[in-house]
Amino acid sequence: MYIELEAQKLTYVGTLRDKKQQVPGLMTDKTVIKIGCAAFLFDTTMTIVSHLPDKKKKFVQLITSMHQQPVIDDCGKPKIILYDINTKGGVYTFDQMCALYTYSRKTKQWPLCIMYGLLNAASVNSYAICNEMRKHDGQAELLRRK
Repeated sequence: MYIELEAQKLTYVGTLRDKKQQVPGLMTDKTVIKIGCAAFLFDTTMTIVSHLPDKKKKFVQLITSMHQQPVIDDCGKPKIILYDINTKGGVYTFDQMCALYTYSRKTKQWPLCIMYGLLNAASVNSYAICNEMRKHDGQAELLRRK
């Protein structure tokens, strides 16, 4: 997969679940990684960062092919995490809007899962287009999604 992305000159940054068996156990060990610290794991093509913000929260883990240096910002967070926060806001907002009023139902049939996902995306997109059209027409009141 990475070779295909590299051929197109694309990079990726995304979150990881800490229970993945491919991630070493040291990356999620609270005895090794102290509160407010980060651990970096480097490969030839990708970097994994694990950060423990405070005692109550879980580890924040990201994988990236874009960043190759373990740079920590002035606030104590790795630059990779700050990059993810600054660039993925739209994705997280979209997921939150899809989850708020969802069409999804529990099913074991994968075509239905895809159909439910398409319906969720279509409803959020139509809501956004409708409100943009109302703004463009000068209507002060925007529609509520409900």
